[in-house]
Amino acid sequence: MRHFGIILEWEKWQQFSIELKEKGVEFIIEPYIRFKGEIGEQATMFFLDPSGKH
Repeated sequence: MRHFGIILEWEKWQQFSIELKEKGVEFIIEPYIRFKGEIGEQATMFFLDPSGKH
């Protein structure tokens, strides 16, 4: 799967995930923390491009 990443401050990432849920975005991978407590810990979520360009 092609994908694109962005880096956000934690509070902005949380707000972004809330807004996506409120707008009814269907996630392929729900927002969660990968590698929690380990080197490389990261917040992640996957959803299809709403413009249909996937």
